[in-house]
Amino acid sequence: LVGDDEFIAYQLQGETEIFGRFTINLLDDLEIDFDTHEYRINGGNWINALTADDNGIDIAYPELLALTEEQLGSLVPIVEEITRQTGIPVHAAHAVCGGPSQG
Repeated sequence: LVGDDEFIAYQLQGETEIFGRFTINLLDDLEIDFDTHEYRINGGNWINALTADDNGIDIAYPELLALTEEQLGSLVPIVEEITRQTGIPVHAAHAVCGGPSQG
């Protein structure tokens, strides 16, 4: 039985490490490939972040803007409880191109 307890503890440690790498993303998930200067939002098509004109080349990636507690409203206690119970962080953010959005 002692061996079983050790195995269970080892298995639980492994599961904790695996889940420690997870994050729950509410709204938008942003991936950026800095090698190719491309990005995609929510697993969609890759978008080129390069633009060029007479003034040169510009690279503009979107940013993730975290929602405020006011914007989350009644979801705040739910998000906090998920993180507390599971240890998995929950991020609530939306992708914004060219500065903060008006929404």
